[in-house]
Amino acid sequence: MQNELDKINNNGWNVSKKIWNKLDDYERSYLIFELSNNKSKQVYRKRLDALRFKDKQKILDAGCGFGQWSIILSEKNKIVYGIDTLKRRIDIAKNLKKQNKASNCFFTVGNMEKTRFKKNY
Repeated sequence: MQNELDKINNNGWNVSKKIWNKLDDYERSYLIFELSNNKSKQVYRKRLDALRFKDKQKILDAGCGFGQWSIILSEKNKIVYGIDTLKRRIDIAKNLKKQNKASNCFFTVGNMEKTRFKKNY
């Protein structure tokens, strides 16, 4: 599995070994699928550029999972909030935030249908 973590980190994601060792098999396989192979940060950036998703004041990433989109969104937008129903995913997203120095990105556990966020986030 160390080889897979190396692939992820070679793509620029900076997942710590400490967090990696806490993941269960599903979480590891999801991160491998999403953050290794051809899914570098640059791939995510290009997708957002194609959508012209930048220079926004506030963004809500509803169902953010492990926060990979939130982190990339935070590079080109003022504030990004990520929300997911699973605390474990939010914990991982917070770690990715720290490892990737995404200081304008904030994560919380919650339900998309019952959220404190207003329309147009």
